[in-house]
Amino acid sequence: MKFSKILKKRFNTVCFTEIPLHQINRIVTDIPGRKIKLKPYGLVFWRDQLLERGANPAIYINAHSTQLRDYLIDQFNRHFEKTNLLKKLKQQQEF
Repeated sequence: MKFSKILKKRFNTVCFTEIPLHQINRIVTDIPGRKIKLKPYGLVFWRDQLLERGANPAIYINAHSTQLRDYLIDQFNRHFEKTNLLKKLKQQQEF
């Protein structure tokens, strides 16, 4: 997605997927248009243990306008509107 270096440094995250082991083949098979080639192995963590250590469930929002997406963007802008860094990021990267 060609994020700016500043934006990459500000958002250090990791994302895990939740899938039953007997269905792992569903995410590693070739999917037309997917740019990332997944392998049928990985690290396993117990969900409850991740949550106990501060992990949060992800909320997926598509790029199309929805009430939830619009609300979250509005809240983000409202809370950070006076932050110089946000203004700088907006000038360098559309998000």
